[in-house]
Amino acid sequence: MKPKAGELVATLADGLLRGRSVNGVQATLARTLAQGAGVGPSAERTQDDYEWKQLAQTHAERLHLAWISAVAAQEVDTRAPHHTWGAADCDYLAWLTDRGYVPTPWEKDQLAAARTRTDDSVPTSPDEDTETTEQDDPQTDSVESAQEEQA
Repeated sequence: MKPKAGELVATLADGLLRGRSVNGVQATLARTLAQGAGVGPSAERTQDDYEWKQLAQTHAERLHLAWISAVAAQEVDTRAPHHTWGAADCDYLAWLTDRGYVPTPWEKDQLAAARTRTDDSVPTSPDEDTETTEQDDPQTDSVESAQEEQA
């Protein structure tokens, strides 16, 4: 399923402002997620992890691929072995958990450590959500749900 407009904008803005890039492993993950969800060009059209994004035909498809790429970049950043988790990582884990993801023991440890380093703005559990208004609510099905629907 495609992200709602609010989530699309928030995810892209966050990635851009945090300086996330979609290179190497991020591009490979983005392509894998997109193709698994049936979004974008098929694997047969190109083997290049960068070229496939350029083959998107419609504006809506390009936006969806950009969102998937931003999510992939967040995933890679969050999993980096020497990365110290902060509020953005905790928010990302909460976002995944809201969509049915079950955090690993390592992720729970990272969340607990982030809470001790930061103030109350970090969620106390992966499924604790911050209050949002209807207009601000970026809820949508996860990439994984989209993959299941396409299967």
